[in-house]
Amino acid sequence: VYKRQLLGRPFEVYHYPVWPGTEKWILNPSATTKNVVLAQTGPCPSQGLNQWLTTSYYDLTVAGEIIEGLAIRNDTEGKKMLPGLAESWEVASDQKTWTVNLRHGVKWHDGVEFKAEDVKFSYEAAMAEELASPVGAFVTQVLGSSDNIEIVDDYTVKFKLPTVYAYFVENILAAPGYGYMVPKHVLADVPYAEWRSHLYNMPNGADSYVVDTPNGPYTAWGPIGTGPYVYAAYDPTTFTNILTKNEDYWNKQSLEADGLFQVEQYYVQYIQGSDAGIAALKAGTVDILDSQYHLETKLDSIVSPWGDYVSYEAFGVQMLTFNLQHPIFGTGVDTPLGKRDPSKAAEAARYVRLAMSHLIPRQQIIDQLLAGYG
Repeated sequence: VYKRQLLGRPFEVYHYPVWPGTEKWILNPSATTKNVVLAQTGPCPSQGLNQWLTTSYYDLTVAGEIIEGLAIRNDTEGKKMLPGLAESWEVASDQKTWTVNLRHGVKWHDGVEFKAEDVKFSYEAAMAEELASPVGAFVTQVLGSSDNIEIVDDYTVKFKLPTVYAYFVENILAAPGYGYMVPKHVLADVPYAEWRSHLYNMPNGADSYVVDTPNGPYTAWGPIGTGPYVYAAYDPTTFTNILTKNEDYWNKQSLEADGLFQVEQYYVQYIQGSDAGIAALKAGTVDILDSQYHLETKLDSIVSPWGDYVSYEAFGVQMLTFNLQHPIFGTGVDTPLGKRDPSKAAEAARYVRLAMSHLIPRQQIIDQLLAGYG
C-alpha cells in the first residue's frame, strides 16, 4: 500500500525476495520530498543486520539495501539474474568449477575497495562452525569448505564445487540468497563469538565504532556494505532505522540514467498492528505499509483516501515453533512414557507435538482471523 507520492509499478515486481529495491522505486515528479518512510510489522534489527546471522524478513528491509551479493535478482516474475558485485561468471566443462569476475572500483561505504579477499572471507565466515550461521550448513553443503575457494587475483575468484550444483548463481552468488558480502577489513579481527552483539549487526543508536582505513578513521553506526544506501542511525524511541543515499554507489550512474535511485533518505520504522499502521499512513507520517500487515480485510478504510491500491500474487507466513528443551513436548522426559522408559522420552515428545499439531483449528483460523484468505 502506498502514498500518492509513490507510483505503483515497482511494487508489482519488487516484492520479497527482491524486497525492498528502494533504489528502483519511482517518485512522482510532484513529490515535495525525496524521503520515504516504510512501516513494517516486525522490529529491525531483530536477529541483526549481518545477513549471515539473520533469517528475519524484517531485517532484510534494511540490510538488503546495505549488504549486496555478487549477483542480483532482477525481479520475482522472470527471475532473471543480473551481474552485481561480479561483472560476470562462467562454469568450466566439468560443471563444478566456477570463475567469478569482480567489478573494479567498487567501494565499501567507508571508502575501502571491495576485492576478492572479501569474497573468500564472507563465505569462510558463513561456513565457520564458531559463527553458527543459520545458513552455514547449506553453504557448506554446496561449497564444501573454504579450501575450495581460490583467490586468483584481486578481481577474480574461483569456486571448485565438490559436486555439480545447478543453482550456484541463483543461491550462492545472489543476494537475497546466500551470497552476502561483508568487509574483511572491518570484521576479520572480531571473534565470531562477538559478531552477533557487535554494532555491525545490532546497532543501538547510542554507540558507534571506528574503522581504520587508508583514508583515515571512519565512524560507523551499523553495518558497512557496498549497497545503494548507507546506514546512518537507529532511533530507539521510534524504532526507526535511517539510511541515506550512497553517492559513491557503483551503479548510481546507470540507475539515475534510467530515472531511478530517487529516494534520498530511506526510513524503516516498526509499527505494531495494522490499525496503528493505517493511522500512520493516513496521518502522513509513513509512506508505505509492508505486505505483512495483511490488509485484505481493511481495504475499505484505505481505498477512500487514495482511490486505488496495488495488488499482486503474494504470500505471508505466521509460524508457531516448539521449544525443544521443554520437558514434555521437547525432550519428553516428564511425559508418563518418558518417566517409565527414558529411552522412549523423545518418541513420547513427538507424540505430544503431533497431538498439538492436530489440535490447531486451521480452518477456523482461516475463516475467522483471515476472513478466508489462507
